[in-house]
Amino acid sequence: MAGPLAQLVRAPRHMCRGWSLVNLGVKLVRKDRKVREMQCFLYILYSSSLDRYYIGSSENPQKRLEKHLGPHTGFTSKAKDWKICLIEIYPDRKEALKRERQLKGWKNRTRIESLINKLPH
Repeated sequence: MAGPLAQLVRAPRHMCRGWSLVNLGVKLVRKDRKVREMQCFLYILYSSSLDRYYIGSSENPQKRLEKHLGPHTGFTSKAKDWKICLIEIYPDRKEALKRERQLKGWKNRTRIESLINKLPH
């Protein structure tokens, strides 16, 4: 796989019945039994040069990561080594944003790392 980008591929029908991220470094968690067409993803990025995490949500995490790595202003513009370390799938944007606000409200690196580390590889 080229660079830090995860590759989106069509998953077999019995796996999430939709899109999934395929990359040995990404942990994928399905949070809902019913997956509708407008699913949304919560993601956590990690930059080793900054030693920081970034939490976000998107309908297309692959494209969103490319924007984080490209030229822009904002927090993620400070580094170009962001990697996806966790993905959660939600049935819609509202649910993904709710979870994003919850995780950002933690403001606790230890809790975020324990969430990432407790998931099966």
